[in-house]
Amino acid sequence: YAQFGVAVPTALLKTQRETLRLLLKALLEGIYVIKSRPDVVLKILREEGIEDPRVGKTVYERLAKNLREYPLPEPKGMQTAIDSLALPKARGAQAKDFMDITLLEEIKKSAYIDRLYGKSW
Repeated sequence: YAQFGVAVPTALLKTQRETLRLLLKALLEGIYVIKSRPDVVLKILREEGIEDPRVGKTVYERLAKNLREYPLPEPKGMQTAIDSLALPKARGAQAKDFMDITLLEEIKKSAYIDRLYGKSW
């Protein structure tokens, strides 16, 4: 459920909200760079040992395709992870009870994402 996401304790949302806002903005900017600057991503992949340009291009395309400009968590994926837990406390737990997207919504409402992609509505 957190393949490309961020999971933090609820208490952190209360005590370090501004820090998390900055973290999410950095994540969103990283997604923008991945989607808009393949040259940067391919250079990093080469630095990480992916020398074959065809492999690098395949990795880049898969990554860029799977990242969304507005990366909301997916309740179904989280629910699958929760349901797979063998802990008695996990039985009956609902993914929606562990999700707080308010910071991401605030960032979206501020038009930060739209400005990154040069969109104006």
